[in-house]
Amino acid sequence: MAMVSLGRAITDKVPGIAVVALDGPDPFDLGPQGRQWFSVAGVTEANRPARVASALPGLRAMIAREQERVGLPAERTALIGFSQGAIMALHLAGETRPPAVIVSLAGRLAAPLPLRNGPKPAILLSHGSADAVIAPEELECAAVELQRIGCVVETRIVPGHGHAVHAAQIRAAVDKVSGILQARKRAA
Repeated sequence: MAMVSLGRAITDKVPGIAVVALDGPDPFDLGPQGRQWFSVAGVTEANRPARVASALPGLRAMIAREQERVGLPAERTALIGFSQGAIMALHLAGETRPPAVIVSLAGRLAAPLPLRNGPKPAILLSHGSADAVIAPEELECAAVELQRIGCVVETRIVPGHGHAVHAAQIRAAVDKVSGILQARKRAA
């Protein structure tokens, strides 16, 4: 529900945009509810990069279909993800034609990103300081890597918050996405 609220808040602030919620393609394998981009059963630091890499083509295809459907190019696209969705979105920062902005809520990087010439997305990384699922320190690791490839990165820590979307994160995401997309819309 938090991501639905986030989508509504963005469309309220930036009229004339499309918000599409992409679910992971597979049922969550560690519980009866939810979807996943890659299996977390037995996931380790060593096997996580391959799992993310194998899920990226499907995500790229979903995004391309939605961009074509609504008639928006990558440079006017925003990706917002929570947990696995954030991991997947962050791995698109190194693409040849990345989205304009990526918001990661309680995410991380699984592997280094390619260093390429070309546009770089604006990045907002937000994490709860009490997240027991993805360590808050992963935010700093991701920030360093994203800056290494040329992204401008903003970070926000929500004190005492765990692995869930907080109202402060929704507000920060709305501000970041609306600011970037409105600037891109004016420039078009």
